[in-house]
Amino acid sequence: MNTIDQAIQFTEQNLKQFIHNFTFIPDDKLNWSPSPSAKTPMQILAHCAVAAQGLVEPLTGQSNNTPIEEILKQISSAEAELTNKEQAINVLKDGVAKGLAAMRSLKLEDLDKVVNHPFINAPISFWMNLFWRHLDVHGGQIDYLQTIWGDNDFHFAR
Repeated sequence: MNTIDQAIQFTEQNLKQFIHNFTFIPDDKLNWSPSPSAKTPMQILAHCAVAAQGLVEPLTGQSNNTPIEEILKQISSAEAELTNKEQAINVLKDGVAKGLAAMRSLKLEDLDKVVNHPFINAPISFWMNLFWRHLDVHGGQIDYLQTIWGDNDFHFAR
């Protein structure tokens, strides 16, 4: 298995795990936060959905010269619009599907190409692995929030 195939597999697995784990969040906890500065499960889901859409561009090798302040404003606005769980999950699935399609079109020699982006100038291999790592890291946040309200079960997607 090469690094592209591995990133595809990890992305598919992490999407499945993230969505599966999210189904165990009770409706009354979707907008709950342990502190005023902490994100709610719904905000984490919206963030992942918007990020998945945004990660497609650098994954295809397209540079972005938009000022960082503008991108952060766009991200914040897009995340705020996602207030419905099913809608946000659909946006997440759509972004990941586009990302997977982009990954499947890559060749190994593409992975070292540096993509200029306001967040970081990094090779396509970085963006490809960020796709699954981002879901993995935020999935851990969902796991932690669940333990706060007493859900200590393992919700491993099979």
